[in-house]
Amino acid sequence: MEKAYGNANNDFKAIQSKNGKWKTLQNKGPLFPPQYEPLPDDVHFMYDGKRKKLQPKSEEVMTYYAKITNDVYKSNEVFRRNFFNDWKMVMSKEEKNEITELEKCDFNFVLKHFQSIPKEKTKNKTEGYEFCIWDGCEEKIENFKLEPPGLFMGRGDHPKNGRVKKRIVPEQITINCSRDKIPNPPTGHKWKSVCHNNNVFWLASWEDRVAEKTKYIKLHPSSQIQVGKRDKQKYDIARQLGSKIEEIQKNYYEDLDSSDPMKKESAVALYFIDKLAMRPGNEKNEDNSANTFGCCTLRWEHIRLHEHLDDEYNVVKFDFLGKDYVRYVRTVSVLEKVFKNLEEFRKNNTDKVFSTVNNSTLNKHLNKFMDGLTVKVFRTYNASSTFEAELIKLTNQNCKDDHDEKSLLECHKQANMIAAEKLNHRRSVSQNVSKRRNELHEKAVWIVNESFFLFLLITVIRLLVVINQQVIICIANIFVINLSFCFSLSIFTNNTMN
Repeated sequence: MEKAYGNANNDFKAIQSKNGKWKTLQNKGPLFPPQYEPLPDDVHFMYDGKRKKLQPKSEEVMTYYAKITNDVYKSNEVFRRNFFNDWKMVMSKEEKNEITELEKCDFNFVLKHFQSIPKEKTKNKTEGYEFCIWDGCEEKIENFKLEPPGLFMGRGDHPKNGRVKKRIVPEQITINCSRDKIPNPPTGHKWKSVCHNNNVFWLASWEDRVAEKTKYIKLHPSSQIQVGKRDKQKYDIARQLGSKIEEIQKNYYEDLDSSDPMKKESAVALYFIDKLAMRPGNEKNEDNSANTFGCCTLRWEHIRLHEHLDDEYNVVKFDFLGKDYVRYVRTVSVLEKVFKNLEEFRKNNTDKVFSTVNNSTLNKHLNKFMDGLTVKVFRTYNASSTFEAELIKLTNQNCKDDHDEKSLLECHKQANMIAAEKLNHRRSVSQNVSKRRNELHEKAVWIVNESFFLFLLITVIRLLVVINQQVIICIANIFVINLSFCFSLSIFTNNTMN
């Protein structure tokens, strides 16, 4: 059992410099996906066993679903319901009246059509879009291609799975460039707006209406402009936190005894974020967000309090799904004051552990100690300090020679694993795992059944052989006797004729 005693990760859009990022910036804007081409006349969508010709808008949305080959999504009720509701929004009145059940739709002919198209024909020309000219130097762009229209396919049981992601048009795009280097929009269109902000790294932006967030086209991580800058700033802030951590800890230890409920909740939340390297968690609209949690969004269903458990006191057991649906399971012994406060919070008759604090209130509080400090920085600080301490300890124990690269590399790996474990870094499970597991199970059952019937058949044959052994011998004797008689008769006949 663990004992819990004792923004560096800012988004690239917020990283700014007093002197600016660029003096001149030129790019062609985003690369738009090709326009939809209607299905050939010999490719049919079927409804209730009959061919159904759809008008172009509803046909295009129909193809989004038809192209999906992952049964994990197609068998998901939320995915199916969201798609069908969005599809009906673009149907004609006649189509809405006729197409009333998704179960009666047959997309097989449409899917086979798209599977037969050579990949080369689906590629879009990218010449000139992969690079921008940044202060006279050619720099690579990371995501210059706009995502084609389709269906939202989030992780796990995301409530928006199956929603239609509409085609992005130039009228939604904001371009960032030099005043005299504005790229031309596609023919017949215009940009939403053009800005000349040299304090940011992005080249274009737009609003994702399904995900409800702003997306950006930005420089590739390997570009000379990007390399190391964000990481440097992130670790610089974490390094500054190292010089302030004792002051911050002293403050939240004192607030554990505060009469102010908000201060008390902030103290417990910071204790978890600091000592357990827990993600802070973001406030979410429960109807529109994935069912994942962090410290500030924890519910009482996610934790259990035990005054005494396995020879330890003041024990808290955590069990919830964190970012990317990675399960957070931990049992820790906490300070008595933290435990007593949690018991007090539970009496507030709310389903949330922290009813008065969130990321914003914690960040505002932390800025009193250091400008730019956010709760996210604690994870960077925890990871770095843990890795450094473990690496020093392991190298002192196992590396007598500084030139022993093999031992040094092994110590580095072990220290990294310990830091990752503290931060609960694990790979999320693929959505195909469940399907693959079921397939293997069915195959194993089939093999067992086939093997049993084969064994039964062999056993029966063996029994028949044993039982009928005497019969077979008799039949063979009769055959030999008859053959001898026929041979003797043939000789007698020949002699007689002679």
